[in-house]
Amino acid sequence: GCVQVPFRYPEIVARIREAADYPIVMVMDMEMGFPTSQLPPVPLMTLSACNKPEYYRAFAKALVADATKLGFNGIWGPVIDVLSGDGPARVYRTFSDDPEHVARAAEQIAQVFAENHFLSCGKHYPGGNDNRYDNHMTSVPSRCTVEELQNFDLIPYKYLMERDLLPSIMTRHAVYENIEKSKHFESERNKLTYDMEIEAMYLVGDFGVKGDGAFREIENDACFFTGEFVL
Repeated sequence: GCVQVPFRYPEIVARIREAADYPIVMVMDMEMGFPTSQLPPVPLMTLSACNKPEYYRAFAKALVADATKLGFNGIWGPVIDVLSGDGPARVYRTFSDDPEHVARAAEQIAQVFAENHFLSCGKHYPGGNDNRYDNHMTSVPSRCTVEELQNFDLIPYKYLMERDLLPSIMTRHAVYENIEKSKHFESERNKLTYDMEIEAMYLVGDFGVKGDGAFREIENDACFFTGEFVL
C-alpha cells in the first residue's frame, strides 16, 4: 500500500505501520528537503545552478536521512518538469528549461534514493508546463501537443526509465486542450502511456480531492487510475 501522510503527524505514521499487516510506503512532498530538517530548504533551481553531482547527492542523502527517521520511505519527487515560459510559480521547484539538464540532475538524486531503498516518483507526467499559474491553486490548461510532449517534456522520463531510476510517476494536474479536444483523445492519451513502457503505478487526477477512484489494468501491468480520489 501507499499512503501520503502530513509530516506534522509522525504518530499517524507509527499507527499506520503498526496496524498494517502488509508493506506500506509512506510518502509526502519534500521537494526542497524534509520540512522539519535542521538543514535549510534548498530550491531545485539552486542545485541546478551549481550543477555538481556531489551537491545533488548530498541533498538527496540528507533528505533520505531526515525522512526515514520519521518513518517515511518515499517521496513525490524528484520534480522532472521542464521549465517553459516565465513560470513565476514554478521556478523554485524545477531544475532547468533544458530537458537533458533536468534528466541528468534528477538522475543523481534518484540514484541516491535507489541506493537507500527510498521510493522516488517522477512528476508531473507527461509535462506540458506551459502556463503562468500554480496548478495546485487553480485549474490550468496546457496547449502542448503529443509531439511536443514526446520531443521535449518526456525526455527526462525516458532518460530515467532507461536507467531503471523511474519506479513511479505522478501525473500533472492539468487539461491538455490540444489533445483532449481531439476525437481521438483516448488513443492519444494511451499512446503517451504505452510509449513509456513503465512498470509502475500511474496516478491520474488530483490528490486529496473528494471523489471515487476507478482503476483498470493496462497493457504494461500497471494500475491506471482515473478520476479524483483521496490518498
